[in-house]
Amino acid sequence: MTLPSIARRIGGRTELGLWLGVASPLTLVLGVGGGHNDLLMAGLLVAGLAVVCQGSWTALVLGSAILGIASVVKTPAVAGLAFAVPIWLHVRQPHRRGLPPVRMIVSSSAVAGAVGIATMTIVSVGSGLGWAWVHEISSDISVVNWLSVPTAIAIFLKLATGHVSGATSLDASMRFIRSLGSALTGVVLAVLWFVALRRAPLTCLVIGLGAAAVLVPAVQPWYYCWALVLAGLVVTRRWVWIVLMTTIVSSVIMIRPNGRASRWIRP
Repeated sequence: MTLPSIARRIGGRTELGLWLGVASPLTLVLGVGGGHNDLLMAGLLVAGLAVVCQGSWTALVLGSAILGIASVVKTPAVAGLAFAVPIWLHVRQPHRRGLPPVRMIVSSSAVAGAVGIATMTIVSVGSGLGWAWVHEISSDISVVNWLSVPTAIAIFLKLATGHVSGATSLDASMRFIRSLGSALTGVVLAVLWFVALRRAPLTCLVIGLGAAAVLVPAVQPWYYCWALVLAGLVVTRRWVWIVLMTTIVSSVIMIRPNGRASRWIRP
């Protein structure tokens, strides 16, 4: 009942949120079918935000702890931890216009950050796995495909300059462009965070997660679940729904749960 809880506090159509985030073909066929931990992260992300949406200081602490656990499962949940602050401030003062008091921004950010980092540390050390999960956003990831915008740009530049044979090889130029994509992700999320302090914090988070899903060095279709799990609560325009449905259906048709292309589209 986490999505309905968020919808009651912030707004949005619960039935659309449940369909897009829980029951869509992308979630069921690729996410569940492939057993990917992205769905575990997404579930913890939504659970943490649902707790944060209760609006109390205790809710901020507990929600930040859950989001810290989600971040250890998959690093994109760190964005959820950051945006927990503007979401919590919005719930506290839903009719406020302009920026919240600076003291509230600083104090709530300090609480969320401290609790989130402490939780990550406890889980990382206590599990015996350490901080290896931090390196999953490295530009050296071996998966090379067109779904990642920086990787696609690197491939296009190679083809445009005549390097056809090595277009999909992971070399220094591709690593550099991938690193730029990761840096751009941070910039986009930072800008959206400041916008979220004024208005539409959940929408800003969805856009940020969507940007992260296509700007990371290596992308698989089930990465779209990062944003889709919340997108149904904020998407209102029909053309956006058409784009989302087209993306979901085409992803399920073209990609198998293990990340390989379907047989009928292979050359």
